[in-house]
Amino acid sequence: MRNKNYYVISMIFLLFLCLPISSYGQEKTITGKVTSSSDSQPLPGATVQIKGTTTGETTDFDGNYSIEATTGDILLFSFVGYTTQEVTVGIDNVINLTLVEDVNVLSEVIITGYGKQTRATLTTSISKLDTRILETSTRSNVGSALQGTVAGLRVTNTTGQPGSTPQIILRGGTNFGNDAPLILVDGIPSSFYGLNSDDIESIEVLKDAAATAIYGARSANGVILVTTKTGKVGKSSVNYKFRYSSNKERDDQQYIGAEDHINYNRQSIAWYRETVNNSGAFGAFLDGNQSAGTGNNSTNDPFTTQLLTSANSYLLNQPGWNSIPDILDPSQEILFYDNKGVGDRIYQDSFSKDHYLSFDGGNEKGTYYLGLGALDNDGLVLGSGFKRYSGKFSGSYNISDKFKVNSTILYSHSNLSRSPLGNDDTVFRRFQGQAATSRTYDTNADGTFSNVYSVGQNQSFGNPLYYQDKFIRKNLEQRLSASVGIDWDLLDDLTLSIDGSHFAINNHNESFNKAYRVGSTTGPLRTGREASVSLGRTLRNQLTGTLNYIKKFGYHNVNVLVGAEYYKDNYFGTSAGTRNSPTDLIQTLNAAPEADGIPYSAETEYVITSTFGRLLYDYNDKYLVSLTYRYDGSSRLGNNKFGFFPGVSLGWSAHNEDFFKNSTFSKTISKIKPRLSYGVNGNQDVLSNYGVFGSYGSQGVYNGQTGYGNTSLATLDLKWEKATTLNFGLDVSFFNDRLSLITDIYSRDIKDKLATLTLPYYTGFGGILTNNGTYRNKGFELQINGEIIKKDDFSWNVGATFTTNKNYVVNLPENDNDLNRQGGQLIWNTKTNQEEWVGGLHV
Repeated sequence: MRNKNYYVISMIFLLFLCLPISSYGQEKTITGKVTSSSDSQPLPGATVQIKGTTTGETTDFDGNYSIEATTGDILLFSFVGYTTQEVTVGIDNVINLTLVEDVNVLSEVIITGYGKQTRATLTTSISKLDTRILETSTRSNVGSALQGTVAGLRVTNTTGQPGSTPQIILRGGTNFGNDAPLILVDGIPSSFYGLNSDDIESIEVLKDAAATAIYGARSANGVILVTTKTGKVGKSSVNYKFRYSSNKERDDQQYIGAEDHINYNRQSIAWYRETVNNSGAFGAFLDGNQSAGTGNNSTNDPFTTQLLTSANSYLLNQPGWNSIPDILDPSQEILFYDNKGVGDRIYQDSFSKDHYLSFDGGNEKGTYYLGLGALDNDGLVLGSGFKRYSGKFSGSYNISDKFKVNSTILYSHSNLSRSPLGNDDTVFRRFQGQAATSRTYDTNADGTFSNVYSVGQNQSFGNPLYYQDKFIRKNLEQRLSASVGIDWDLLDDLTLSIDGSHFAINNHNESFNKAYRVGSTTGPLRTGREASVSLGRTLRNQLTGTLNYIKKFGYHNVNVLVGAEYYKDNYFGTSAGTRNSPTDLIQTLNAAPEADGIPYSAETEYVITSTFGRLLYDYNDKYLVSLTYRYDGSSRLGNNKFGFFPGVSLGWSAHNEDFFKNSTFSKTISKIKPRLSYGVNGNQDVLSNYGVFGSYGSQGVYNGQTGYGNTSLATLDLKWEKATTLNFGLDVSFFNDRLSLITDIYSRDIKDKLATLTLPYYTGFGGILTNNGTYRNKGFELQINGEIIKKDDFSWNVGATFTTNKNYVVNLPENDNDLNRQGGQLIWNTKTNQEEWVGGLHV
């Protein structure tokens, strides 16, 4: 009996020991929810997969999932743009997970031409702007955000005018004609002007020819792709942001004082008279009412310099008035006012107020996004500023599991207020650069300054405070881009996409010159009252169709894209002017009795038709190949309208090789991918719409009839200007992707470049457009990104770029000049006593 009880107890004990073992291998249902760490919102479409198997599920609209797994299995949670995480299945049947956004540069998603890729499979040279830069400050033009952030991209602000687009040149440009890259906003040719940075989701810069070849005839200077925000599946959200900033003038300008100005100018005139043996030269600058002359009065002349007498000596009792001995005649003294703030008269207080309100959301049937913006940016220069009101809407709707429609609308209404003082040269060289002896206010009888602005010499060299309200300059520009498209899954792996877009710009300018005094407040009143108006209208229509086949065969991944595109650009401009209006109160053309010049209007357009294609292939995420082509036909060319622009690129993800994973290098180097690419681009921006057919232009009005003459020669046999680029690249990251480097070395040849060849004067033409030699860019680019601190609640990333580029001429056609020089200036070298050429192009 005792032995029997012993055996029973032993069997029960063994049964309890076996229970954990059997439960460990039992399959069960695991459920949970996947959310984003940035906003705690669910991530619909995230992948939950059992590691080492093909078993997996995707999360639903609310981020929920359900999967059959066994205790001990490892679940992989992944989502595009987020770091993949692993969780081991234990005793819990519910696993909720929060995914963290992946800031690693070598894992980011890149928008390419007519598609997107991960950086891991990319074989071409494409840089992506960290859009967090757009959040750092108020920007009246998005282009300024690219400054110093993309290797190989030179961004120069050529003016301080708010709203203006900076000069953007990629890899040295082609140096002939327009060097600006092609800018596409949601696939529509556009620009950064009027674009709200808060509407932008991503900005990519396509740099090498293999990346840009799919845009063919317009891509020689690079391509910038701007993608705007769209709604995301999840809960609806409403967001509002406001930015306020102020700008101050640089306080490091140093101006010559009034005393030195008087002495230097009077002495220089004396030396000039002695040199040319002319004792009366520039007499007005010594004795007249000029900045160093002694002929100014005590009340309202442009300048304050005058001979000191008993009648004006009372002015020395007022602050700022001084006298010095005349450097040319010490027996007399010159009285003057030292206007130390003369250089600051062109400035105004500058503030910027930027509002943005957005609504977004969606479900499994569709998404929406609405953004509304208002920007008011005062410029630093008197009268300058920029106002913009913007709206952006995008929506998508899944009619069925296989058919989706989408639409995007972008609208901006902007007012660009240019300074009434004139262009930058006039403002800074003439108005700001006036002498410290200038008068700002007229003087009262007791020697104090009145509140009446002094006029100064004239409208381009006078007192900016007087002229700031005399010249009315108005600008209004409206931009509208609208697109609609469909995505139709014809088969499981084959998608047809058709997109149509319309882009319109209406730019309206008005100007009016009020009556104003010349020389002084008692000087003659100029009453020309010129008024003018101009209107520019741009219409762009584009239709694009693509077929995209994506398939995975074991370790083979294939992505094939073919497409066709039609693009038309139309521009119409008109202008008219009047003069001698009887009043300042009516500033439109109808008030004037006569025309100012001849009314003008013109219309021009061009068309591009294209086919294109791309093959992306990779084997087991190791060996990467990309083949691209575009076949463009442009109405801007004559007998050679069509051009073929191919591109090829190769890559090797060496870090995915078994030998690398097993080596000691893998402990330090996380990823390493060498790249090689070659491609051909076109450049049609050098060409005018009808220039190859020759042109006739107005030569003036004779006996009441307009005369026309041949102004340019026909060049029907011009060929495409093509840029061929060879690019070597390396993507590498270290220390578990905490430090990443992207580097490129390139050589680009611009062949059959389109440039004007100078003709002899006896031909009657200044030059002729020809395919004219070869121009070369060589350069090196380096982009570095490092994660200094990486925690769940705090991260600190540091990035830097380095670029070097050299441009030079390889060959030019024979023209009997030394080194086949084109252009330049012939000067006399006093050191060699010979003539020599400087500037221009030469081999």
